[in-house]
Amino acid sequence: MTGPLDRLIPDPQFTLVHERHIPRSPDTVWQALETLRFSDLPLVRGLLGARMASSRGPHETADNHATLREHMTQRGYTILANEPPHLDAVGAVTRYWQFRVPPPEPLTSAEEFTAFDRPGYAKALSAFILSEADGGTLLRCETRISATDQASRRRFAAYWWGIRLGSSLIRQMILTAVARKAVQL
Repeated sequence: MTGPLDRLIPDPQFTLVHERHIPRSPDTVWQALETLRFSDLPLVRGLLGARMASSRGPHETADNHATLREHMTQRGYTILANEPPHLDAVGAVTRYWQFRVPPPEPLTSAEEFTAFDRPGYAKALSAFILSEADGGTLLRCETRISATDQASRRRFAAYWWGIRLGSSLIRQMILTAVARKAVQL
């Protein structure tokens, strides 16, 4: 089965998938997702803050009043897909495993992201996929990562082992916050 992310990272080496049913229309859930602010997620800020403390540079500066998408693009992520109210995806290419994570490679399009194959990096995308389900919306958060060579894959695997649970927790907290906001709209 192919999905909308297969054109961006068709064969991910690492994935996370979380879903939540929200008893609201895709349009309402999309509105909640698009207006959710980083300041609405204090525990997420804390978890990400711990990681950001080890990095330096403008790509790690957090604007607590920014929306999630603004927060990601301020950190150097590229918008890969924006198809309201069904798909929102951002991605970045960097060396995530380094103690001081360098700023993402400056990519300007999904095509550049997909074509990037320089050894020594990992490509990561994070997407929200919305679909009608059971009188509401199924909100799916999917993360896909693919290293550009075997050495980078091994390095990312070690990093992934250490952060995967925290990354899952962050995504679950975001889905919960979107659901809470959508129900209030």
